[in-house]
Amino acid sequence: MRLVVQRVTRASVSVDEEIVGEISKGLCVLVGIRKDDTPADAEWCRDRILKTNFWPDDQGKPWKRSVATGGYDVLCVSQFTLFAEIKRKKGQKDLDFRNAMGSDAARVFYATFLDDLRTGPAADAAP
Repeated sequence: MRLVVQRVTRASVSVDEEIVGEISKGLCVLVGIRKDDTPADAEWCRDRILKTNFWPDDQGKPWKRSVATGGYDVLCVSQFTLFAEIKRKKGQKDLDFRNAMGSDAARVFYATFLDDLRTGPAADAAP
């Protein structure tokens, strides 16, 4: 899996000009799923999202609070293009997505990842 994580004050995702997801303060995460990713990879990524300290504590010390300890939101966006490769063929640039998981399997994998993220181990929030 490949994650692009951005700390945000707010974020939203629109499809056909309709907002399908939005959050306030938290993380916006682009999620790429590789064809050979396993549930163990998803668990590791889930733990990084929930447990990595991205925010300061009450005294202003940086990197002391995580999503789990601070109660922040997470907005994930499936992004198969994170596994794109640019191939050069006789002067042309073509994108190759062969390392991304196929769409049917990726839908199931991504849905399971989101479910695990929602119900993840927030109680033991130490990284």
